[in-house]
Amino acid sequence: MDDMDFKSNAQRNNYRCILTGLESAGYGQGLLFQDYPYTDFLALDSPTRVVPAAAFGRTPPSFDTACISVLLADERQPSNIIDSYRAFGAPVAFEVDDAVVRQWRVSAASSSVWKVIPASGIRSAFAQNAKDWSPDSILRAKNISAKLQSRQLDFVDIGLLPAIEEHVREKLDALLKDVLTTATRTHERETGRKPNVRELFRLVFRLLAAKVLCDRRVNGFRSIKSFEDVDNVLARVG
Repeated sequence: MDDMDFKSNAQRNNYRCILTGLESAGYGQGLLFQDYPYTDFLALDSPTRVVPAAAFGRTPPSFDTACISVLLADERQPSNIIDSYRAFGAPVAFEVDDAVVRQWRVSAASSSVWKVIPASGIRSAFAQNAKDWSPDSILRAKNISAKLQSRQLDFVDIGLLPAIEEHVREKLDALLKDVLTTATRTHERETGRKPNVRELFRLVFRLLAAKVLCDRRVNGFRSIKSFEDVDNVLARVG
């Protein structure tokens, strides 16, 4: 946390207070991370972004289990800072400023401020919203069917998760096809014959699965530093 670029001691204190509130709301060990990296599948070149603090409803951490993001207000950042973190997948974002914390409703379209919490009221806000902000409540709300929308938490947009899932499918499909094409050409160039398509697909799929599990920080995969040792990576997948 000391490495984070806080603009003031007040912002730092509010950030710490938010983390304490999240822990009390049920985001304990294994569900709350700081400086959490993720792939922005909604951006053209799928860059890696980092969330100052990320709270998940269950493990493994991913866009479909993300519940709350904690961001730092910064005048140097663009006005759409919340929308730039939409691909993280959390329907709720807390933007921490000096005097207030803004609760955002992160939407598939345009996000909006849902509530402004004064710094002095952060603890009481978590006490009052303990049930609605809990991992189970937010996970249930973000995965609820549109037919049950009347029973949904108002500050959660049910369209966010499907929008991200669609982009992920499109990009993973394109990536898989590109890798298979490149691998086929390389095999033909090196051996002079066509590869066994079934075995090649299985190999590529296992490597892709390992990459996803590594990104999600799943035990047994989070320690992978490089994919150059293919045998080691494949052994972990099984």
